[in-house]
Amino acid sequence: MIKAILFDFDGVLVDSELVNIKAGVKTFEDRGMPLTDEERAYVIGKSSVDYVPHFLKTRSIIDPDIHHSAIEELRRNYDAMWEDIVTLTPGVGKVLSSLKTRGKKLAIATTNRHSTIDRFFNTFGFIDVFDVVVTGEDVKRRKPDPEVYILAIQKLGIAPSECVVVEDTAIGIAAGKAAGLQCIAVPNVYTRDNDFSSADHVIGSLEGLLELV
Repeated sequence: MIKAILFDFDGVLVDSELVNIKAGVKTFEDRGMPLTDEERAYVIGKSSVDYVPHFLKTRSIIDPDIHHSAIEELRRNYDAMWEDIVTLTPGVGKVLSSLKTRGKKLAIATTNRHSTIDRFFNTFGFIDVFDVVVTGEDVKRRKPDPEVYILAIQKLGIAPSECVVVEDTAIGIAAGKAAGLQCIAVPNVYTRDNDFSSADHVIGSLEGLLELV
């Protein structure tokens, strides 16, 4: 029996990939280094801590101080754009309410920042819905490493066999599987071409989760 559902944040609870892309595009354009179409696609599902240094290194920029300043600039752009762009994923309110009514424990396990999750709660509510929140600032390694999910399970105090992960990217599914969890993929317009063959289930919308757990 599934007792707990662990949700990725970006692309699962909120439609936020566009703000990540736009913030990356603006940051590199302002530095005179516009992103290619391939690089814009690469951003999806990844943290700026990972992709900013990667893009800079491909441009032969290896100075860690420049990497740090670019990440900070991108975060400022991201924060400035967030509320104007980000919306709730369709059906998220209904799904969360139904799961709580059924007595399920709910967690957010994301590589995003605490401040973004706080903004989510302040903007949309749901602060009393989640029993556990783990962010990228709570772990040393980001997805596809399973650390964020392992920590969330520990905080929930529920056996991995009684938990399920909800993800929108192949990277997230890899992290969930590496943590020994059942995984449900909910592809979106940005991730529908990902390889979800390792997921236990692939559903067309978040509301499909209610039929599985």
